[in-house]
Amino acid sequence: MPKALKNIEPSYEIFRESQLPTETNELLQKTVVGPNSPVKLKTNVTYDFIRVDNAAFWWTVPETWNGFLYLLDGNCQVADSEVTAGEFLVKEFRDALRTKVIAEPHASFIVVSGQPHGEPIIQRGPFVE
Repeated sequence: MPKALKNIEPSYEIFRESQLPTETNELLQKTVVGPNSPVKLKTNVTYDFIRVDNAAFWWTVPETWNGFLYLLDGNCQVADSEVTAGEFLVKEFRDALRTKVIAEPHASFIVVSGQPHGEPIIQRGPFVE
């Protein structure tokens, strides 16, 4: 979180899964944070749950953003990297704003992307300043 937002009042919202936007075509995509989601954050972030069965899709992020993929079940290939369940893949989208994800049967994962705040991260024990 950028330094300018460190001292804002904490807040929270409760939403049921049924209130989150869901798209289904070759994959099931549930947007937890992002366009059309009722969940609003103070920073630019997207968070999607995706379930794919033997299909490919394009993972796209806005210019200058970074992201990560965490595979919950199954196997997939992201660009030149093989990812298996329980693995985490960080992607810096410096040269391409989209990358192809090819999923094997019954793959499910989360993809998160966000705009870097460009400030140094200072960690003191479990606290981040």
